[in-house]
Amino acid sequence: MNDLVRLLGLTQPQVSKHLRVLREVGAVDVRDEGRQRLYRLNGHALKPIHDWVKSYERSWSERFDWLDVVLEDLKQRRKEMAMTSSGTATVTLPTEEQILITRKFDAPKHLVYEAWTTPELVKRWWNAKRGEVTIAEIDLRVGGTWRYAMVTDGGFEVAFHGEYREIVPNERIVSTEVYEAMPDGETLNTLTLTEVEGRTTLTILVQAPSNEARDAIIDSGMEAGMQDAMDLLEQVAVSLR
Repeated sequence: MNDLVRLLGLTQPQVSKHLRVLREVGAVDVRDEGRQRLYRLNGHALKPIHDWVKSYERSWSERFDWLDVVLEDLKQRRKEMAMTSSGTATVTLPTEEQILITRKFDAPKHLVYEAWTTPELVKRWWNAKRGEVTIAEIDLRVGGTWRYAMVTDGGFEVAFHGEYREIVPNERIVSTEVYEAMPDGETLNTLTLTEVEGRTTLTILVQAPSNEARDAIIDSGMEAGMQDAMDLLEQVAVSLR
């Protein structure tokens, strides 16, 4: 009894009272052995309680499983609603780790490619009307690197950099991208240009390292800046005719 008192953190009268109640309802059996009184759980008496609790456990487990499904669906719907395009580019979420950007340009693909890969032209559109581009470095070759930086209208600097993995002039660029304030969130971006009757469809598939990283990009408000940058990119490409 003394060991039980210490284990439960109760006084001896409190323990005795609880044991008496359990004995009265048949939940424990008791026998005297010398000067000791020994208690043993009565499994047969506890079985109806176990079965009753088990039925509710199963029911609530099924409800919580269903709740997980509903919450995941609501989460996905929220992301899809967040990604409804407010501008000329369309943003979708093909998988848990991907963002797909699609935009049509009223310019041939070689001019869009030129505007995308020429440092002095990048400075004209990459700011997305939110500041001044101070650095646009491009080493356009497989294994080469790029780095863009700008001072925003709020007075702080943002910078991105990456490495070129694949280059098909006027058609395709695969490169990494790192936001320097969050260096662990590297993405792999695939830019594709296709032309029909002088108009170009640009797609960018952003492959994030995880669902959490992808959602962080979405929640950062990336779409608004991207839409403005794409509008400026089209203006620059058209001006090259």
